[in-house]
Amino acid sequence: MRDLLIAIHAVAGVLAFLAGLELVRNARDGRNSDAFGRYEGALVVVVAALAPAVLLDWSDLTAGIRVVFAALTALALLLVARADRARRLRDDRSVVARRTIVDHVGFTLVALVVGFVVVTAANLGLPAWGATATGAATVLIGHRHVVAARRAIVPTRGAGST
Repeated sequence: MRDLLIAIHAVAGVLAFLAGLELVRNARDGRNSDAFGRYEGALVVVVAALAPAVLLDWSDLTAGIRVVFAALTALALLLVARADRARRLRDDRSVVARRTIVDHVGFTLVALVVGFVVVTAANLGLPAWGATATGAATVLIGHRHVVAARRAIVPTRGAGST
């Protein structure tokens, strides 16, 4: 059961990541996107599969890894909230709204990558501090990409910045 939950969680994470990339690209280019449903749905599945998978392994985890997985589970819930905030702006084509969409979706993209990286580091046997340091480095790199995507959004001819 655990392996099935992990597989569902991982596939949903990849699908959310791909839909999120589409959303960022479309926000950057000023296009509407129909990817919000796929994106939010996949994030909900990420959370729905993660929580029971973590609980099934809880007694076998070290204290440090328990902290990491508890933090990742809380982060997954935050991702769903950020996705909802982005979706609420989907019909607003202003520069401010498009940049905000990139902020929300970019946050979730970075978090998804961090989740994959941290879990991989833990599975490779890195101590909790090593997995955490790897995650922190991933955040810094991801943040640079989100900032670049946000800066790429410029007003189009005849459009204001609001």
